[in-house]
Amino acid sequence: MVKARTPVMQQFDRAKKEHPDALLFFRMGDFYELFHDDAVEASRLLDITLTSRNDGIPMAGVPVRAADGYLRRLVGLGRRVAICEQMEDPREAKGIVDRAVVRVVTPGTLTEDGNLEGARNNYLLAVHPGRNRSPHDPVGLAWIDLSTGELELAEVPPDALADEIARLEPAEILVPEDGAARRPAVADALAQPDGTGRTDGGAHVQELAPFRFDPGDAQRALCAHFGVGDLGGFGLDGLEPAIGAAGALFGYLEETQKTALPHLRRPRLHRRGAHLVV
Repeated sequence: MVKARTPVMQQFDRAKKEHPDALLFFRMGDFYELFHDDAVEASRLLDITLTSRNDGIPMAGVPVRAADGYLRRLVGLGRRVAICEQMEDPREAKGIVDRAVVRVVTPGTLTEDGNLEGARNNYLLAVHPGRNRSPHDPVGLAWIDLSTGELELAEVPPDALADEIARLEPAEILVPEDGAARRPAVADALAQPDGTGRTDGGAHVQELAPFRFDPGDAQRALCAHFGVGDLGGFGLDGLEPAIGAAGALFGYLEETQKTALPHLRRPRLHRRGAHLVV
């Protein structure tokens, strides 16, 4: 006879259903607990003890006070982690404690001070393949260091894309699912020869639906965020591929950080070999 799911496990199931591709850190008191396949995988990747609940469900946990170190190890392996927090004081809760996913940690969105190496930037980079009307049409780039809020955009020739990625050393790269097919230069620059989802430079590649790179939607989102009528004051007029890349960044950050990102700095246009601050 199959036992009925407890209210807490039903709560876990709902959070996991919202983030099926992430390991779910489910806050229970002083620990983040993982259950089912998440627990089995975390036990293997983190070398932590795998146990089980009374109902036989596999579980593993890490102390909340030590979670940052475990997060760094997991995202370093290319895994996403959804943080499901207690949203009320357990002592005051009526029934089970209300919980919600407050953010999703990925390689390019890791911001914990203890998890960043020295003064090295932790860049999240988005790549828009460009219009591809001719072999020379530029590729659009937008990148951000979430810990500082610095946002930069650029357009580069297709044959310079690999060099730009090597210069930035991003932790994570966002690209449309059809990006590699549209531009061979994008496919070459984002090649993942070892089959782990990483480029030669160690960046983790995250494919997104192509509509998330739409320049029109991106322009509206950027104008609304920075409170402007157009992007001319930033020197971005006509740079559709770069603007489309920035739109993908914005959408991804809103999705993972669960916030409107009020701390982002005004965008800067990056010129190859120099910075133009606008």
